[in-house]
Amino acid sequence: NDQQFPSPFNLVRTFKSVLPSVRVDYKINDDKNLEFDYDARTNAPSVGDLQAVIDNSNPLQLRTGNPNLQQSYSNRFRLRYRSYNPATERSFFGMVMSSFTNNNVVTSTMIADAPIEVADGIILERGSQLSRPVYLDGYRNIWSYVNWGMPLRFVPINFNVHGGIGYTRNPGMINEEVNFVNTVRYSGGISFSSN
Repeated sequence: NDQQFPSPFNLVRTFKSVLPSVRVDYKINDDKNLEFDYDARTNAPSVGDLQAVIDNSNPLQLRTGNPNLQQSYSNRFRLRYRSYNPATERSFFGMVMSSFTNNNVVTSTMIADAPIEVADGIILERGSQLSRPVYLDGYRNIWSYVNWGMPLRFVPINFNVHGGIGYTRNPGMINEEVNFVNTVRYSGGISFSSN
């Protein structure tokens, strides 16, 4: 990044990582299968996230970048189990997925208690906000899903019951205080299908 305005600033960042990946597929028998996957991923900050320039197009909500950001590093796991009984035509599927992220880029918000000069001639008025990206550890996402199905013999219909539960933990920062938003999601349903 080669910045000329409002002040000259040059930024060169290089990110390097080792990203392992593992997949195990275990056939228990002809009707049952177990799979495990692991992979690592990174997400580098954008140039806009790295620029230390204040965007004051909205004086109530100022924004700036953070040249000290690191790339985020995620570890993702997935476990799946499948079974199908051809004699009864009953099926079962279960899955658990999770993701854990270090250096997760989040928005840090500062709400001014009194007027603050944040740059030459740029004042953050009382009650206004200045937001900038920071990296925080602690992001978690865990999700599970199951499905069970069978044919109904008295009518030519397949019957399925499914459900899932998920949990997400998102870190955030307001006035230099780290906080976490915890979200739990539930899903479920039944279906009838026929061809």
